[in-house]
Amino acid sequence: MRKFLGTLVIVVAAIAALGWMRGWFDIATVSEESETNIELRIDKDKIKQDAEAAKEKAREIASPSGSENGEPAGSSDSEPSDIPDTP
Repeated sequence: MRKFLGTLVIVVAAIAALGWMRGWFDIATVSEESETNIELRIDKDKIKQDAEAAKEKAREIASPSGSENGEPAGSSDSEPSDIPDTP
């Protein structure tokens, strides 16, 4: 149980650090005479944009050919082949 909690704390800290660096949230303080207010702003649109960009990058990496049009790599007719045709 202790290892699980330690791992959970590390994962939460890593996500918080990533979110801070990517601009997903911002913390601001407003001090008045006798009190201090802390505001946490979360940019949901930025999180969605980054999630979509990550999904697109994962699709590019996962595609077998790496091309966007779905053709296998090297199957384009526009480039001449250096391999001679044999009868």
